[in-house]
Amino acid sequence: GVSISDLGCWNKSPRFVGASGKIEMISGWVPPRHGPFKVNIDGAVCSKRKHAGAGVVIRDREGEVVAALSKRWEYPLGAIEAEAKAWETGALFAREVGISEAEFEGGSLGVCNAVQGLASPPSSVVNVIAGFLDHASHLRQWKVSHIKRQGNVPAHLLAQHAQHVVGYVAWLGECPSLIEHALLVSRITRKTKINIKRVCKYQAVSIEDPTCDVRERERERERDKRRRRKKRRKEMKQSSGAEISALPEGCIANIVSFTTPKDACRACAVSPIFRAAAESNAVWERFLPSDYQAIIARSSSPDILNLPSKKQIYLRLSDNPILIDDNKKSFFLDKLSGKKCYLLAARDLSIVWGSTPEYWSWVSLPESRIPEVAELLDVCWFEICGKVSTSMLSLKTNSVAYLVFKLRSTAYGFDDPPFKASVGTIGGGEVYERSVCLDLEEPILDGQILLPEQPHISRPKRRKDGWLEIELGEFFNEGGQDDELQIRLMEVEVGRWKSGLVVEGIEIRPTMG
Repeated sequence: GVSISDLGCWNKSPRFVGASGKIEMISGWVPPRHGPFKVNIDGAVCSKRKHAGAGVVIRDREGEVVAALSKRWEYPLGAIEAEAKAWETGALFAREVGISEAEFEGGSLGVCNAVQGLASPPSSVVNVIAGFLDHASHLRQWKVSHIKRQGNVPAHLLAQHAQHVVGYVAWLGECPSLIEHALLVSRITRKTKINIKRVCKYQAVSIEDPTCDVRERERERERDKRRRRKKRRKEMKQSSGAEISALPEGCIANIVSFTTPKDACRACAVSPIFRAAAESNAVWERFLPSDYQAIIARSSSPDILNLPSKKQIYLRLSDNPILIDDNKKSFFLDKLSGKKCYLLAARDLSIVWGSTPEYWSWVSLPESRIPEVAELLDVCWFEICGKVSTSMLSLKTNSVAYLVFKLRSTAYGFDDPPFKASVGTIGGGEVYERSVCLDLEEPILDGQILLPEQPHISRPKRRKDGWLEIELGEFFNEGGQDDELQIRLMEVEVGRWKSGLVVEGIEIRPTMG
């Protein structure tokens, strides 16, 4: 590995092609001058949604996209931290794709200086810079250059696109459609400068004349396309390694594991070797939570671990929740992201007067996945509380807590006033509070909001399993220390009698998108 203490002598490394102690400034994209590939990197911050993203574009000397990556982090970062993380991601991606010589280029002068040892990085990114150097040290040769924002548009677009993805989205051997226009503009801009000088030299036409090089530009573009196609066919004949399908299955599996479960399933349609790689245990082991075996061991169905493939285990856990901890919790995976989801059963909740038969009863319902649910008979003091260790939840993930319930046709006392819901950790930090309304006034349809729009009041929705759910609040699990998440729903101020509520539990699952 490479530590931050190596920064000062990094320019002396034989793997690094230096720039004489000075960052090279480039205003627009130019082909790599050291090595066959250029890796453009950019980071983006979305402060409103509390996440950040990285965009990476790898191009060859002809400007053709070899690989691209859009990655999202489910936690907030500052501008310099996002840029540094993007550089670390770009170096790792280039290494995993199989690049051995590359020129890394980004728009953050501070990160470029820190990588070359020309300036001390902020303390918040010291380890991240060291991570970049560690990944870059595995390359045979590499170089760093700084580019202005207008020349780094494709990577910036992928960094912004990260807010719409879950985890990673990678493009191998193809150009993402969302950056095609930006690539075309940069290519035309670079060639236009050459063509204008050429035309003006031989025809004495003013450089400011916009019509002097239109036809020449189009002809030059077609000639370039023909040259690139011819060169590509020649390279493919000389080396079968030019096709990504010719890579070893293990290499393809490693690349696919950086995507998402959905992308892995799509990769099966590319070719037989892609199918074998995308369905390998190495890929789906990475999609499963690191502690999935320990969780399954706490269930009444440990035979799931005997399924023949990791993919089958993943699909089993995402399609069929399992009961754990003496049937007090239900566990399953979010099918798109692989994040952990839990249902805290009614027996695992703290319900005021829950053990008093005059106020609450415990019944079994065939439509419930939980052996016992709690039915409210009659109370005026309503309070339910659920607790779960944050170490059980997926790290760096924003999750939402829902009350899963039903209302009997004879239910009453839920129309007014609204109930108070709160979600937060016991050890301190932000507590999310909101007002919720459980009342049903009109017949409902699947997916329909049950009550008219009212500001700041959460409303029930119908689930596919026939139950109702209402959002109680959200929580971002930063990780780093074990704490206890507390979810509470109560109405104790008015003292109105309530009856007819059936509680299955409180479900915690990650947000979408």
